[in-house]
Amino acid sequence: MKATRIHLLAVCLCLLYANGAESRPRMEDLDSGSQEQQISAMYYFGYSKNKACFWYLVKNLDRTIDSEDRNPLGERLRTAAAEAMGRLGDDRAVPFLLKRYRQEKRDGVKRAIIGSLSNFRDKDILPVLKDALQSDNRDLLMESMQCAASYGDSSVVPKIREIREKQEDAGLRLMSSYALVRLGDEPDKNTELLRKDIINSDPAIRFWSAYCLSRTDRIEAIGDLLRALEIENCPWVRKEIEIAVVQLARKKRDAEE
Repeated sequence: MKATRIHLLAVCLCLLYANGAESRPRMEDLDSGSQEQQISAMYYFGYSKNKACFWYLVKNLDRTIDSEDRNPLGERLRTAAAEAMGRLGDDRAVPFLLKRYRQEKRDGVKRAIIGSLSNFRDKDILPVLKDALQSDNRDLLMESMQCAASYGDSSVVPKIREIREKQEDAGLRLMSSYALVRLGDEPDKNTELLRKDIINSDPAIRFWSAYCLSRTDRIEAIGDLLRALEIENCPWVRKEIEIAVVQLARKKRDAEE
């Protein structure tokens, strides 16, 4: 009886392993899988930083589907390819991303491209970044300011200041303040704006406040974050505040050593 049970357990474990292996995307899916399988595989190999998928990503970055107004699949394929290229972090992706941005009509794909370009410092990125900062699309503009913060070129400061002063959208104002902190423009003033938003009535704004503060070196915000944590009842905001506290506390410790 005992031997039978052990045998059954071994069979079950083999089946579980086999099912897990089958559900995991394969490199072949990028070439011959369904379009949904190709999307899953691009995300999978992008997150795992497997550079063997590079040319498949280049191919899908230019994929279009007939009647995209009614069928968003082409947009999803290009978005997945763009995001995976950013995850790979291989600077050979930059020329392809820049070329696609200039040809792209869909703001969602442009947003993904700008997000991926945040991982690179190529000099040719700047003109595309400046173009994206002129967008009327909220999501693209939010991503553009995060990219500007990472890219670190102060020539975009006047435009970001303009966004901060003219925007009624609290999220865009917050993100513009964050970008200006990272770019060294009136960091005390802009950090204060970020700190105030940690107790905004909108949980999305509180989330972005914590997210942005964690990516600065403004350790004076630790107290604000700890006080906000006492009253935060939204789980995903609370988690982001906790992450921000840990990140800034680590930076404080490093500065003191």
